[in-house]
Amino acid sequence: MRKDLVDLLDDPSYENHDLQIVSEAASDDPNVDLYQELYNRYTITDVPPDQEYILRLPWRRIYTTNYDDAIERVLPGRPTFNYDEERPRRIPEGAVVHLHGAIRATTPDNVLQQLVLGERSYVRQHLERSPWYNEFDRDVRFSDGTFFLGYSLKDQHITAFLMKNPATVPKVFFVTRDQPDKPTATKLGQYGRILPIGITGFASLLKVLPKPAASKEPNQLRSLRFLNPLQDKATIVPPTSQEVRNLLTFGSFNFKRMIAGLSDESYVVARAQLIEKAINELVSARTLIVDARLGNGKTVFLNVLAAALSERGYKCFMCRSDAISATRDLDVLRALGKVAILFDSYSLAIDLIQEFAALPEAVFVVAVRTSVREVQMHEILNKCPSPLSTISVNALYQQERRAFAQLVRRAGLLSPSFEQKVATARDFRELVLTIFDNALVRRTIEQELFPALNNAQVRKVFLVSYLLKQSGHDADAVFLRDVTGVDPYQALFAVEAAAMEVFDLGDQLQLRSALFSSYLVDTFFDASEVLMVVEMLITSSALRREELKFRRMNGALMQVSFLSKVLARLPNPQRSMRDLFERLRQHDALSAEPLFWLQYAILMADEDLGISESFISTAYDRAEARDGFRTYQIDTFALRLALRAETQELSAQIARFDYISEKLNLVIEMLGEPSHRYHAISVLDGIAPFVEARGRFLSVSQKNRLVYDLSRAAHALQDLPANYRAQVGSDVIKERVGYAKDRLLAV
Repeated sequence: MRKDLVDLLDDPSYENHDLQIVSEAASDDPNVDLYQELYNRYTITDVPPDQEYILRLPWRRIYTTNYDDAIERVLPGRPTFNYDEERPRRIPEGAVVHLHGAIRATTPDNVLQQLVLGERSYVRQHLERSPWYNEFDRDVRFSDGTFFLGYSLKDQHITAFLMKNPATVPKVFFVTRDQPDKPTATKLGQYGRILPIGITGFASLLKVLPKPAASKEPNQLRSLRFLNPLQDKATIVPPTSQEVRNLLTFGSFNFKRMIAGLSDESYVVARAQLIEKAINELVSARTLIVDARLGNGKTVFLNVLAAALSERGYKCFMCRSDAISATRDLDVLRALGKVAILFDSYSLAIDLIQEFAALPEAVFVVAVRTSVREVQMHEILNKCPSPLSTISVNALYQQERRAFAQLVRRAGLLSPSFEQKVATARDFRELVLTIFDNALVRRTIEQELFPALNNAQVRKVFLVSYLLKQSGHDADAVFLRDVTGVDPYQALFAVEAAAMEVFDLGDQLQLRSALFSSYLVDTFFDASEVLMVVEMLITSSALRREELKFRRMNGALMQVSFLSKVLARLPNPQRSMRDLFERLRQHDALSAEPLFWLQYAILMADEDLGISESFISTAYDRAEARDGFRTYQIDTFALRLALRAETQELSAQIARFDYISEKLNLVIEMLGEPSHRYHAISVLDGIAPFVEARGRFLSVSQKNRLVYDLSRAAHALQDLPANYRAQVGSDVIKERVGYAKDRLLAV
């Protein structure tokens, strides 16, 4: 194509320039009709029989970097997506995806924008910011086989896809026309295997190969991992002290060891009271939400619960981290009768749980981080099969303290002040943190991991993964590579022994333990380095805000509460965060974002209420420019800020009363919405101080209006579900609202 366009330009000076420059010149040349040239080239009238045969086979997905319509000609009516089209939550089986544009979507006006005609760096940037590339990466990891047809080492479109993931190498195949030369074969060998048989040979092979047999056994399912205590008991040996240390420090969990040590709690704390409560909830509920703060042991809890459910006749399965479909597994699961499907990832549950819901005797357990449950309750209610119940594992019982202390003593991991710290720990996270006070543990970590963490590439991959995990998001390999500029598989497998202590290098790159990764950051990373990576992540995720996953990621990374936690070791965290927001303000994508200005307002509230109020006004202004943007997060803080500002006011005039009343009514309405009520409840705590300080300056009509609104708020709080009221402490807020109302009536 480049050569043809140079000929059309009739200018030899373009001979040595790449396709991007040549295509742009052709587009600007009035004597060249670039659209017609591309349309003629990529509108297909005939497809060779071998290609047609291959395309008609029942592939899970067909990806193409070609612009032509050959696939659509062979498969008319097949669901087809282009790289610039929105990715649906569920993609139909057999769908076709054009990763670099399609001639069907091209017009004379958009030809350069629609078709990716760029150099390698441009192609790579385009690909890795496309939601379809992430889907492609997941498909490769999930599938039994991926076949690249017509590969050339010079094909920058395909080369940009590849990552050195050892787990996918055995099932990636490059179908080439001939045996490649040695340099090409060496390069391809890092990513997969070569089949030098050409398209005709590949078609012939497909005609004689037997169809893969469907999974028939529980331990052969593609989307689920069978948790079978009875099978594992055949090879049970008691957990060693080293295995206990690896679990408590590195998060290296072993289901067999858990089964072996469950009766005497020599490997994990059995959490018997919570497990019994969870089982009782599943008698009437079809979905159990396990609510846990970061590092509070939700993964171990799910596995212990699976063991308990197995004793009650359930076949228990954990959803695999790379699962993208349950279709192939449903028949096997249906034949098993009573099954319990557990999700350690909330996002994975939301993607897949509806497929599993077709199983009539299935129950579901979904682990959800506390902060996520508070704001995504509407999604949980809509997606998870009902009836639904919730249990929190954040509580810490005395028996659990004793069991943990005994576990640590038996493993020889005691440290100074251990007993005192166990007695005062508020949750399981604080119990586990006592392990890092042990001198042997610290020395072992330094010897095993410090050299690996000095590697610049490993350092980048780890720190990005840590920050994403802290913000509640998975660090998928595609995003990791784009942000860090490093192939994460290549970086981590270069120091595999050390990396395996920190990462789960199986289905998907994930940090094993939130607690351990926090310890490593506090021990081996300078706070200024963390700040630099946080800023990079915020700007990188902002560029991908069109995709819901990255929109949520961007919002979580910008939260002042999150930044305050990860930047706490800086000499002056408040000033550093203020400087960070000033730098971020220069980015157009962030400056146009309402929630950026909300967080900036939250940050400035402790320094200057006037500036904070002006930033809230800016947040509302940006929200007006967004169709369908719901301002409930802005509304709750706007009320909090107005109450605080008016409480501190010295004049007798209450200038913000109408504004407060307006926002208060919005907040009262939020109490009826599951995903918004948590923040609405906390805002109401500011009413009583306002009434105490300013109630005497209210007019009679203002008092009557506020009394009426507070009565509505008290009724709305009373109508909340009893278990929810106990969980969030809303009855205390209701009493304070009642107190404020009584004070108004008395003045």
